[in-house]
Amino acid sequence: LGMLEIAAVGIVGGLALGAAQVTLVAKHVTTTTKHLKPLEPLTDDKLLITEAYALTWIDEGSVDKGYTSARTACLVAGYILDLVAQGRVTLEDNSKKTGSNVVLKNPDPLNNHLDKLLEKIVKRGKHRSLYKWILIEHMDANYVKWVLDHLASKQILDKTKIKSMMLLKKDHYPVLDNQLKTNLRNHLRDVALNHGKANSNTVVVLGLLLETAELYSSLLPLLFTKEELGHATNNLKLLIGSASPAPESPKPVS
Repeated sequence: LGMLEIAAVGIVGGLALGAAQVTLVAKHVTTTTKHLKPLEPLTDDKLLITEAYALTWIDEGSVDKGYTSARTACLVAGYILDLVAQGRVTLEDNSKKTGSNVVLKNPDPLNNHLDKLLEKIVKRGKHRSLYKWILIEHMDANYVKWVLDHLASKQILDKTKIKSMMLLKKDHYPVLDNQLKTNLRNHLRDVALNHGKANSNTVVVLGLLLETAELYSSLLPLLFTKEELGHATNNLKLLIGSASPAPESPKPVS
């Protein structure tokens, strides 16, 4: 790609994930699909998995926290999980090391940001493994832009332009619906810290946040204090069923 082509496509900051890291994300998707129930909203506000995931890190309009290869890989995984939940694709075991295939089930558009990936799956035609979809797509920063643009279309976020350090204008997404963001944050914290009631999408979103920690690009500190982090992480591992809990650090003496 030439420089203009790279600028047009949008490349995520940092190095691409290695095969082992992509495999971790793919396995995580396979693990969390057991929690999905078709068309079940995250909250009464009917947030999709990708919308809730993005709202956990969008802060004061800055998108920089979403632009790492690990975090975008988890976002791409969220797109796939949303498509599974919306009945557009299914995951089928391919009996190989690459795990499951992403299989088209219904090509009808959803009229939202998920159509961007759905169109690629339809165009692809034949099956491609979950591993390969994440490997190929995770360096494309457009996945961040698409979900944030969608949230702006719902007036949950605003969309403006600000000057960057190089005097170039870049997209900026200030939060308009702060109450929704606060409610989401409190809900996720309650589930992770207090075993609060969680629906299927809640578990999946928390699972994606946990996966960023496994990839050393953790978003969990945006939700939990240092004192809460070990307890929250252990609870999430047990909730999702992805691993055995690690020993918790001793709590500081007050």
